[in-house]
Amino acid sequence: MWAEPLPVDILVRGFPDLPPDRPAMCHPWPERALLVDVCSERPRGGGLTWGAYLLDGPDPEQVAGRFFDPRRLGGNEVAAARQLHAGSGLGVLDRGEFLDLVFRSVYKLPMRAAFVCWDLGWVISRLARSVRIVRRGDGSEVLRFVWWTYLDGDGRERTDFYRPRIDVATAEAGRVLARLTRRKKPDPQDLIPEGRTHPKLGYVYPGRFLALSTAVYALSGAELSFPDACRAFDVPCPTFHRLAPDALSARMEALAGLYRAVMAEFALHPGAPYLTPDHALSPSSIPCSRDGSVRGPSERGPAPKGDTTGGLHRRPLHVPGRRCPDAPGPAADTSGSCPPVQDEA
Repeated sequence: MWAEPLPVDILVRGFPDLPPDRPAMCHPWPERALLVDVCSERPRGGGLTWGAYLLDGPDPEQVAGRFFDPRRLGGNEVAAARQLHAGSGLGVLDRGEFLDLVFRSVYKLPMRAAFVCWDLGWVISRLARSVRIVRRGDGSEVLRFVWWTYLDGDGRERTDFYRPRIDVATAEAGRVLARLTRRKKPDPQDLIPEGRTHPKLGYVYPGRFLALSTAVYALSGAELSFPDACRAFDVPCPTFHRLAPDALSARMEALAGLYRAVMAEFALHPGAPYLTPDHALSPSSIPCSRDGSVRGPSERGPAPKGDTTGGLHRRPLHVPGRRCPDAPGPAADTSGSCPPVQDEA
């Protein structure tokens, strides 16, 4: 006869379903981009003196010009610049007027243009009035730059918390990620997420920032200087011994040509929601083009005579041993923007 069975506690170990291995979703790249370049008191150091801007997009009217920091430039130099550019269609703005343009074109709807430059960290820091270190929840740190300020009753410069600040996180090899912070009392339209039509409480528009140096590295697999990048993408670029104010016109023309060539190159690869230029931080972000092959600007060969696109219309070069994955698009390295930080504003 069998003994009375003993009760036994059964432990059931459950494994949750893992999320599918899919790339992070991203929104389409903006139709317009504000291209910015700056020069400083000393090469690779010092404060902002002169800068240049160009709003690239489908608009027939040209929005371009120069801007300056009145704290470092005298009235005679500014007056000479205004006279030089008179009748050319180029504006000459002081730093405050230029930042108003940035706020209206980069942050506000309906435009929300991308902020594009060659060296993103360099340009952000030259435009800033102050910076401090902010600790994130995971223990890492970001640099919070202040662009917008105001003068109080005593004439002291203060941070304008009714405007966003810019958080910059450092990635590998000196590359940076940037995003806008929240601001006090945003307008209802500022709370509309990308791809939506209605405001969402608590939403913070992060902005779309692109360092062309990073985009060129992702596409070519090589860390190139600005002149070398222009040559790699078949963009005319004069030789710059140093970034001086008198070289801004030629450099901005080359920067605009490089930006359009890079965008044409990205058009050969799966786009949103799988890959946009600000999500591509390394060559591993761009494993294949739309037809399943891999290419870089150095593999295109010389452009045919009369071709102004740098040969970008030609089919990509097939690289043996590399194959497009089954997923509709390649996974990006990161989210493409600096993770948000709890803000004090």
